[in-house]
Amino acid sequence: MAIVRPRVHRSVLAGLLLAGTPAAPAFEPAQGQFLARQACAATRGIRGPADEVAIRPGEHYAMLGFNRPGGEFVQVRIPGARPETRWVAMGCGDWQPGVAASPEAPPGQTSEQSWLLLALSWQPAFCEIRPEKTECRAQTPERHDAAHFSLHGLWPQPLGREYCQIPATLRMLDEHRRWQALPPVALQPETRQRLEERMPGVASGLDRHEWVRHGSCYGGDAETYFRTALALVDQVNRSPVRDLVAARRGQRVTLAELRAAFEQGFGAGTGAALGLHCEADGDRRLVSEIRIALRQPSTTAPHLWETLDRAAPRQGNCEAGLVDRVGPD
Repeated sequence: MAIVRPRVHRSVLAGLLLAGTPAAPAFEPAQGQFLARQACAATRGIRGPADEVAIRPGEHYAMLGFNRPGGEFVQVRIPGARPETRWVAMGCGDWQPGVAASPEAPPGQTSEQSWLLLALSWQPAFCEIRPEKTECRAQTPERHDAAHFSLHGLWPQPLGREYCQIPATLRMLDEHRRWQALPPVALQPETRQRLEERMPGVASGLDRHEWVRHGSCYGGDAETYFRTALALVDQVNRSPVRDLVAARRGQRVTLAELRAAFEQGFGAGTGAALGLHCEADGDRRLVSEIRIALRQPSTTAPHLWETLDRAAPRQGNCEAGLVDRVGPD
């Protein structure tokens, strides 16, 4: 007698098979960018071995998603890598969902609209960590930079807007930190005098470095570039932000407090443009810089509050730090 086997439709059979298969990890798509805070391996798989591909601190990468909702790994695109799609530990940076990236951009760069980053140093912390620098050997409690922010630089963004029309020989000198071998920056005497006070690093050739690497991409001559930067730093030093930091020397200050002081000086909501950068000194974390996102100023005497870019990615690496005093602690 023939045995009649019941016919099972393919879709039903597939459902039965899948029912007994463990569910794959739930990938969570995400858009925006991933801002690297530290150098970390970028692997082909979450558990995969490293193969010399890594993200670099301060650079942005197109964000693709998380390994699962609230996951501990992010998937990013690294142009030039093989494959370009890579996994990175979430703790290596910050997800910025509101910033778009272009797959055609160079590695680590983005196509967002151009903007500027004003970097202002807290010089006592800089000199605490680098006492051998010329400007640090001459620092005193009475000098301007002991209680005011100093100009580090005015940097065209996004990352990669550097060394515009600079000869390879000068770029090589700059990258090897032979800044005193770079050509002197042509400035009016009054601008030069102001710059030497507000940028103590001039003693080590910082002005030459900043002009070659960043100012060359600003648009305009060195006089325009530095006069604009000086106008901006002077406004910060006349604001409640400077007052707060100077009053907290030897004490801790938080990013939230700095943003509140910034808004007191420049208007509600402007604190979104401010970031805080810190450096380690032994077991201490020192406030080293504040960084302010700006649109391109239209004059050499801009009003800071008019140029703030609240939509640009904030640049910083800490939420609080110790405000250092002049001299060893």
